[in-house]
Amino acid sequence: MLGLIIAWLLGLIGLGAVRYIFLVLLGLIGYSIATFKIPNTTAFEFTKKTGGENIDDVIRRWLKFKFQKKNKIYVYVEGNKEIKK
Repeated sequence: MLGLIIAWLLGLIGLGAVRYIFLVLLGLIGYSIATFKIPNTTAFEFTKKTGGENIDDVIRRWLKFKFQKKNKIYVYVEGNKEIKK
């Protein structure tokens, strides 16, 4: 969708050839986000937690957490004790 908007704006300016490059580039980015998975590796802390999941699921969860009204993180230690951060 973003690629179509940029292509339309570049068409108005008169940059017809450049708009197709943007369409293809943004289309490839969208395709890769929708189909690829995060590698299952222990090199980074992020990939330890999300390895093997689709990239779009991880982005969707991050956006949900980011735009919640109350961002609460619960850390459980020693049985039923909990610490709010």
